[in-house]
Amino acid sequence: MEEFKSEIAADEQEIARINTCLNKLRARIINACDRASRLSDSSESKEICYVFASYCDDYFIYRADWGVTSSVAREAIRSYWLSHLCEWECFGTRIAGWKLPQAARALVERSQHDNESRCMALIYAQIFWLGIGPITDGSVATNTSLRNDLLSLSDELLDPSRADGDRFGYIPPDNEPPQRLAPVGAWLQKLRLAFFTLLGGVSISWIAIYFWVQSVLSGVNG
Repeated sequence: MEEFKSEIAADEQEIARINTCLNKLRARIINACDRASRLSDSSESKEICYVFASYCDDYFIYRADWGVTSSVAREAIRSYWLSHLCEWECFGTRIAGWKLPQAARALVERSQHDNESRCMALIYAQIFWLGIGPITDGSVATNTSLRNDLLSLSDELLDPSRADGDRFGYIPPDNEPPQRLAPVGAWLQKLRLAFFTLLGGVSISWIAIYFWVQSVLSGVNG
């Protein structure tokens, strides 16, 4: 019983210390969203801020490794973050768990797209690649499927003339077969040629040195 009490006391001290860190971290996230929203009033800017705040909440609830070994401390941290959501502080909602997948699916199924659609498709694709929601086989499969749909939409919306200068680069879906393999065979052939050329040069040099040394020694002995 005394050992159990001391463990709880240690956990309480650790939780108090961690809560101070959580407050600082949460304040930085909220400040980042606030600064971004003041820079632009566009719906895209607000949506990006919402995605960012919501993902931070999800990550710190389900995926973050806080470096604590006690299940009591881990649950206390999770409960703390659930009651201090960045989403709630910034947007007054607690619905990101279903809103983000719903918004991403609506973007994929939209009949018309504007200049912002591809940017949002790539942002959502990155979020679903990182993972969101409880970590289960079903959620992983859903996230992967939605990510592939978003990447396909991104490819459809990409102007071919701007593909080389695209700042996001090309992110192939998981189920897409490779279009072009790296020329490994050609590289190996060139490497072999360089090796044998070097080997031949070294061999000739050593033979020349050998005969030169032999002639010098013969002259000395003579």
